[in-house]
Amino acid sequence: MMRLIHAGLLCALLCLFSLTYVQADSQQTLRNAFMIEFKYAPTQRHLMRRRHHLYRRLENEKLNHIVRHEFKYINAISIEVDKPSEALNYLKTLHDVKRIWPVVGSYFDFSLISKPAMEIQHGGDTGTLTAANNMTGVIRVQKELGLTGKGMKVGVIDTGVDYTHPALGGCFGPSCRVAYGHDFVGDMYDGTNSFAEDSDPMDNCNGHGIIGAHDPESGFVGVAPDVTFGAYRIFGCTGSTADDIIMKAMEMAFDDGMVSSPVYDVRIHSSMNFNLPFLSLLQDVINLSLGDQGWADSPTAVLGNALADKGMAVAAAAGNAGDKGAFQVGAPAVGHHVVSVASVDNAKVLQFAIIVNGKEFSYVTETGHPINAKTAEIVATSSEPNKSADGCSAIEADLTGKFALISRGGCFFDDKALNAQAAGAIGVLIYNNEIGILTPAAHNVKLKIPVVGLSKEDGLAILKMLSNPEKATVETPQEHRSFDVPTAGMYRKMTSLISTFSSWGLSADLDIKPEVSAPGGQIFSTFPTKMGSYATLSGTSMACPHIAGVMTLIRQARGGGRSLDALTLRTLMMNNAQPFKVFQKDYFDSVARQGAGLVDIHQAINSKVIVQPQSIPIGDTKHLAANNEYKLTVENIGQEATDFKLTHLSAASVQAYGPSSYSNSLVPLTKPEYTSDQGSAATVEFAGSTVNVPAGGKVEVLVRIHPPANSGSIPPTIYSGFLVIHDQRTNYDVHVPYAGLTASLHDMGVLLQNSTLPMVELPTKNVISSTSPGLVVFQLSSASAMVVIDVVSAAEKSKTLGTIPGGYDTYLGRNDIMDSHDILGLEWHGNVAESFEAATSRNKLLPTLYSTGILRSSFNHNLRVASNSTVHGQAMTGVKALPTGKYHIRVSALKMFGNPAVSEDFDTWMSPELDVQN
Repeated sequence: MMRLIHAGLLCALLCLFSLTYVQADSQQTLRNAFMIEFKYAPTQRHLMRRRHHLYRRLENEKLNHIVRHEFKYINAISIEVDKPSEALNYLKTLHDVKRIWPVVGSYFDFSLISKPAMEIQHGGDTGTLTAANNMTGVIRVQKELGLTGKGMKVGVIDTGVDYTHPALGGCFGPSCRVAYGHDFVGDMYDGTNSFAEDSDPMDNCNGHGIIGAHDPESGFVGVAPDVTFGAYRIFGCTGSTADDIIMKAMEMAFDDGMVSSPVYDVRIHSSMNFNLPFLSLLQDVINLSLGDQGWADSPTAVLGNALADKGMAVAAAAGNAGDKGAFQVGAPAVGHHVVSVASVDNAKVLQFAIIVNGKEFSYVTETGHPINAKTAEIVATSSEPNKSADGCSAIEADLTGKFALISRGGCFFDDKALNAQAAGAIGVLIYNNEIGILTPAAHNVKLKIPVVGLSKEDGLAILKMLSNPEKATVETPQEHRSFDVPTAGMYRKMTSLISTFSSWGLSADLDIKPEVSAPGGQIFSTFPTKMGSYATLSGTSMACPHIAGVMTLIRQARGGGRSLDALTLRTLMMNNAQPFKVFQKDYFDSVARQGAGLVDIHQAINSKVIVQPQSIPIGDTKHLAANNEYKLTVENIGQEATDFKLTHLSAASVQAYGPSSYSNSLVPLTKPEYTSDQGSAATVEFAGSTVNVPAGGKVEVLVRIHPPANSGSIPPTIYSGFLVIHDQRTNYDVHVPYAGLTASLHDMGVLLQNSTLPMVELPTKNVISSTSPGLVVFQLSSASAMVVIDVVSAAEKSKTLGTIPGGYDTYLGRNDIMDSHDILGLEWHGNVAESFEAATSRNKLLPTLYSTGILRSSFNHNLRVASNSTVHGQAMTGVKALPTGKYHIRVSALKMFGNPAVSEDFDTWMSPELDVQN
């Protein structure tokens, strides 16, 4: 491998970027807007002086600007400028500026699993509507302690609220449940145009569920049903919003009195595929979930941390990237002051039913509408359970007037359905080939028959029924029915299943994320009345508000307001969560999946012990504690001295990396592999088996956590478990989760290198020029805090000629290397950047999730790239063309825990020789 970066480039980078400029990746950047954070100001007067001094300096430099917002709780402002390149270059020279962010757009994205709206059948099974509350002890504390959030306020920072909904009070104003509110943007705002503010936060075109709903007629009750709402609208009817608008709404909610009230329920939508972002501010609690790439250094996270430092608890959805493998929790959920929330499946769900020979089975459709067919026979296209590629070829059987039962897998849902339709079927039932129900995405315009999804268990049960001599018939009632969810957890039963969409941890720097789990899969919730009033929704963004409600009730039980500080609140939730086992297995799920376990509000309120720290991130093999020793502080908040028994609960270890045909090195597995092998588990030793703690006292406990014995002989594996402190007075087990990695992240590859990638895709004539660009394409197999793409001469490879325009980016998450569309690409026109702005904000790396260009190689798919030389024929400022000659492109990615000043801390690739003609 070539030496990474010449000393000259290192010096240039360190000088050029001595002012931290935080790149926002994979989101829309408003190129003329920036947020500027000042260095520490001892008083508000000093801060105001710095702001006005900056405005005068910009005017003196003839840099026209508009102040978008002045923040109160961080030393920052946001501005728009008419000369972004010149303004940015000037701002980075100012000694009192700490860092600069581009203003980033957050998208309104229904990436969560959802079903369209439904009507509640009044007088029906209310247990189905409140099943999630029963899973976490909410119903118990509502009944036993009378905790409902009464007298508290909830602020909704989102698309606005349909305050006409009967479960939300039906009106807006001081005497209504939705008593406060503001519209920051207006209907026409899409994230790129001007916004129009008014005082009415009505949501006419979007909508979500609310945790404080209370519908007396149906019996539908949320976690905190008696709260008063404030609604702060930050999205128009289409498009995105800007993060400084989100932050502006957060501060207004804070100032409106929500700081002394429970929940600001905030849903921020991002274009990232791992997340339906969801932000809630609760009484001294903020829930943020913004989708950068798993790094916490975003302005909303900084504001969240600042509010946490002022006593507010901060929580965030872990993300919906469960199919991407480990290390996929998004920011700001990875923030060190943030409670990261994973999702488990609900215990009950309202779904449509098919009745086969008198037995009910639940199903879902992509449209959310029931199938409507007369009683008909059902026929399996294969008698073999979960047959590979079932229904993927022409079906020979005559299915005229019948329903076809087909297993998932081997081809697209459309293919299976079209083949069944060609054989005469009047409907298709596709059953899953893995745990859980599926939603079949079958929408080919040629399809004229309904296609529904079944769970694996139900599909196999129907298949078994079809083996009997008698014919099986299908009935299709039109109303919803209540069904148990077999993968759901039960209150204090150690059984549950992480929702398949819930993101795996740990964080990129091996912090323990997620930290706690809550019901988020198949949650019944309110919806705008024009859209049906109610809907069943799924996502960690549904688990997150559940935790928000739990935080509200815990604080209410402990005196209300800020009588319970944010750190103690977080610790109580994690200490008293209930670890659960892998579905249908006899071992506990990884801390990297469930955090401390399923939240248990009853125990959290009644616990008489607090154990700090609330979790122990072991790190990797190069960051272990001295002698593998860690200290716990056991605090007895009861009124009598108590003996606490100290034990250990091991969780299943999970292989996170493995070999791949894509690379000679180990790569992240999209489905991490569980192992219960004892050699892959940590060994835990306490200094003693019990500890006596006096009433109101604290005792320090020493524990040694030794990494797995076979760490050196297995692929990188996440090992984890729970330190158990048993309170013999209450018979409660308090848990402290720990987790570590059996490898060194620094020693692992960051830049995927194989026979295909990285590559420079050449133009037709194989010559790169200002009008005929090449295309640099690569993937990151691990997250990287810095990526640099520079140019070297073919004659003198040790000397850099500069960074290509857009060839510097920071805080990138890893790609899904199994997805040829999930790659990074950047056009190169044979030039180098002369300015900081040219190297970064205008022409940054873009994840290639959709197309504005066509990749010309064997990938044969559409690719979104950053174009960096000319725009509509006009040369971009801040770049210079290289002389005609031969060059190499060098891609360098900083390894985890690496020092950007050390060449060896980068993973580097050098391109073949390239011809440039300018």
